[in-house]
Order: sequence, then C-alpha cells, then structure tokens
Amino acid sequence: GKKAAQKLGLQNQSDRLYEIIGRLNYRTSYGQNILKHSFETGYLCSLIASQVGADPRVALLGGFFHDIGKALDQETEGSHDVLGMEFLKEEGFPFEIYHPAHSHHNIVPVETVEAETVIIGDKLSAARQGARTESLEMYIQRVQGLERIAAENNLVSKSFAVSAGREIRAFLDT
Repeated sequence: GKKAAQKLGLQNQSDRLYEIIGRLNYRTSYGQNILKHSFETGYLCSLIASQVGADPRVALLGGFFHDIGKALDQETEGSHDVLGMEFLKEEGFPFEIYHPAHSHHNIVPVETVEAETVIIGDKLSAARQGARTESLEMYIQRVQGLERIAAENNLVSKSFAVSAGREIRAFLDT
C-alpha cells in the first residue's frame, strides 16, 4: 500500500490508509485486479481531465480511490461506494477526492467535472478488452452455484442458468 501511495505522490499518510490501499492488490472484480484497475482508472481520469480543463490531480486521486470501499466491504456491511466515501472522509481527504467514490455508480448526483471523469474512466478500464475475464472453472462454479440456489426452493424441480449466468430458468412443481 505504501508503494502504491508513493506512486500517487501521497506521503505521510496513515498506516490504515496504506493497509487499505494494499488490500486492493488482493481483490478482484470479474477477474480484474482492483489495484491495477484503480491505477488505470486514475490515469485515464487524469488524461480526460487535462483535456477538458478539469484538475488532473484531483481526477487522478478520485479515479484511484473510487473503489477503495472494495477493500472494506468484507469487514463492514455496506456498498463499496458509501464505504469508500466514509473512509476517505475519515482519512481527511477533501470533498473533491471522496465525492467520486460516492457518486461513480450514480447513487448521489455527480457534482464535479472530476467525478464525471471517474465514471468515464471506470467504464473505460472495465470495458478494455482482456480487463475482465473469468476462467472456465470459475464460470462453471458460478453457474452451478446459481442453479443450486434456485433448487433450494421446494417448488423448483429443475433449474438452469442461461445467458452466461445472467438468468435462471426454473421448472416449478405446483
């Protein structure tokens, strides 16, 4: 976490911040490493901000920290966007830095241009070819798990995950 913070130009931060940043290296979302995704999002946001007249430094940090709550949602209940915002506030970051973490999934209105760049940078990073992959083994486990969940209902005689696991079709005994 300390090395990542240094790459961002953040010095003299709390040990808790370094620890939480470091945890991002061990989290994935759809097979994409969250620490790498956070750096990529931050860099994309900084580039976008520099082209539209926004503050590239604020966009970089907002983009990097947008998913920091994913390092917290295993130990604290809540959505990663709210947890991230609360954590960054506790760490003393200003509104311009924590607001993108809170608004990047549009649960609150976006109030800054830099926060808009975070929404764009996040989507670009996630959509980049090869960024998010799932191994065949993980896919099979996920689909079988969905079918098992549906089959737990007493009325379900058979269940099938379809559309790459985005839908469940169930035959009911009535």
